[in-house]
Amino acid sequence: MTIAQLKSKLLYYLHKADADIDTDFMAGENDMLLDALNSARQAAEILYAFELNRVTVPISVDAVAGGNWFEVVVGTEEDAVTYNMNSLKRAWKVLDDGSLKDVDFVLKSTLPTIPDSSTRELLYIEGTQIFQYPSNVSTVYQVEGYKWMADYSADEDEDWMCKFGNDLLFWGALNDLNYRFKEFVPRQEGNLSLSQQRVDQEMQKLIVWDNRIRNSTVNLLN
Repeated sequence: MTIAQLKSKLLYYLHKADADIDTDFMAGENDMLLDALNSARQAAEILYAFELNRVTVPISVDAVAGGNWFEVVVGTEEDAVTYNMNSLKRAWKVLDDGSLKDVDFVLKSTLPTIPDSSTRELLYIEGTQIFQYPSNVSTVYQVEGYKWMADYSADEDEDWMCKFGNDLLFWGALNDLNYRFKEFVPRQEGNLSLSQQRVDQEMQKLIVWDNRIRNSTVNLLN
């Protein structure tokens, strides 16, 4: 399902027509329907690390300045790809022969005060930077983690969540839009609105599907 199709579905539930977008759903140059769909997707990514967002990227860690793990640029200037990382899971040091050596992440507060010859190599995070300990020379690491999905910016946009989690995007966006515009009064079920209940239900369904992929040796998308 494309962003355009999700927008049309939202308009239908809000009793609006396509012609109402410019008057009711634009704040300056900001498309509020698009903003609500992005907000719904980001909320899901904050709550859960989806397997389809898992990537392994190289990070060059400077001996002094560390390396930026939050925004990782891979490739040359002509074909560079930027990965905006959500969280990190594990790392490997790239050795001179190209092989990989496991390196653990630790809290900075747990690092030895003075390293010695027996101190194993570690990585720790401060804000958006990743540092090595002991810090001797600049080193390249392969880091596995979860990336943020790209923001929707056009009606023809479509990603895996649009295809397989479109109900989550729809109910999340509808819930967000109703808080802003009060276009309809949802029936209340307990302490949660019906739309929020549907968000929670669709999130659980997507997590079950994601776990099935995570635990399978078969790429279910092929």
